[in-house]
Amino acid sequence: MKPLRPIISILFTGLLLIPVFGTQAQTPEEDYPEPGAFIIDWERQVVITHSLGAPNTSFPQPAWRSSALRAARQAAYRDLLEAVKGVTVSSTTTVENAMVTSDIIRSSVDGVVKDFRVLDTRYFESMDVGLIVEMPLTGALYDAVMPGNTGGRIADAPAPGTPPPPRATGAISGLVVDATGLDVTPAMAPKILDEEGNEVYGTTKVLRQFAMQQGVVGYHNNVAGASGDERVAGNPLVVRALRATGPNGCDLIISTADAGRIRSAAENLAFLDECRVMIVLGAE
Repeated sequence: MKPLRPIISILFTGLLLIPVFGTQAQTPEEDYPEPGAFIIDWERQVVITHSLGAPNTSFPQPAWRSSALRAARQAAYRDLLEAVKGVTVSSTTTVENAMVTSDIIRSSVDGVVKDFRVLDTRYFESMDVGLIVEMPLTGALYDAVMPGNTGGRIADAPAPGTPPPPRATGAISGLVVDATGLDVTPAMAPKILDEEGNEVYGTTKVLRQFAMQQGVVGYHNNVAGASGDERVAGNPLVVRALRATGPNGCDLIISTADAGRIRSAAENLAFLDECRVMIVLGAE
């Protein structure tokens, strides 16, 4: 079983460093990877890297720290780009595959990665600088790797300030697919299929603006937490996945009966349009 927050790869190595001081963290430090590594956090749908920059000792000593910070920013871009390339987009595509097949996508992803957010800066006695940075898998990155209607149907946006329509009492508020115990690869745009291979849920079923905002699905590591997530909270329909499928192992097959329940509910409700779907990963 692949964990939800794996340290996917070691990007580079360095000596043991002792922090002197740093900026206040904006996310819990336990979510940070070790120096030289990165994490893809599928619950929060972000990529986080911890990159190091060394000082240019050919400069006067007062400039060492600033040169190390510049080097750390350059390393953060390179490391984050390498991490993002490995993200699974769909059953047949990774971000790297998409970049190879389209110069437009490659340029767009490159621009998105450069706009990373710094979570924390670490200064070391060695004069090295560490940068912990993150970028979301939603928003601009989704837009870059899922252009046009490949990322969902495009519909007219409601007028500014228009409140969402109220949900009927007792109506299904979302879908939770329990895939615990299965070897599932998290992805930006997975599909849910019935036993005959027909699509029950995927990018053809969603509105693009919702997919960009929050992703096609959310991920959690237990059914109770997923059912209480604000994405689906209220009265979610919970179904069991039978197995994972597809070359990348990110699509899920559910029973024909459960597929019928979802389709019947979706005929009158907008929970699929609005990407109100959670997938539960983890050990049984």
